[in-house]
Amino acid sequence: MRPPLRHEGAVPHVVRGQFAVSTDTEPLQSPPEFFFDPDWNEPARLVVWRAVLQESRNLPPVLAAAIAWDAWLFAQPDQRGAWRAPLIAALVLKARKKTETFLLPLALGTRPAEYRDAGKPFEVRIEGFCGLVVGAVQRCERELANLSLVRNLLDVKIARRRRNSRLPELADLLLAHPVVSLRMVARRLEVSPEGARKLILDLGSIIREVSGRKRYRVWSV
Repeated sequence: MRPPLRHEGAVPHVVRGQFAVSTDTEPLQSPPEFFFDPDWNEPARLVVWRAVLQESRNLPPVLAAAIAWDAWLFAQPDQRGAWRAPLIAALVLKARKKTETFLLPLALGTRPAEYRDAGKPFEVRIEGFCGLVVGAVQRCERELANLSLVRNLLDVKIARRRRNSRLPELADLLLAHPVVSLRMVARRLEVSPEGARKLILDLGSIIREVSGRKRYRVWSV
């Protein structure tokens, strides 16, 4: 039997779905009824979610992020905004200094974590969120390992060039962005488009063209 959640007593009842949305708050807009429920009352739901977020501010960072994530899915301040829950949790983790330089891509951990839906008990939902965190961290570790390997390959390639070569700058640009285009390389390195194309070709198989097009092509490591 799993031990009870340590901070469960500090978790508001609204997090567990035991909340009622006040109907006193007027909706900010009137969206089409065939897309939205006109009685959803998003402003009141947002007030509920903010109250939960405020009450979780003294909890450990991961638990606070889990509660913010779970409460967003339960209160649903945005009728069609469930996809924002992982982003909100990642912002909580960053604000609490667990990930200071980036937002943890929690959505990448959904498949390996076997995501628990909102119909499960509270403890199981929080455990499911922790699975998202573990899956996302493992994915990030693999990506960092791949980037480190690419960095080593680029360093070997660059070592054979002249000191005034622009290849080191191109290598840094490739590692800093998911994809780069000829125009982007030419602008950042202050070279002509033809010069940018030659620099990209000099790197050989280390980078690959990912658009599959003849025009407006982009490359990635």
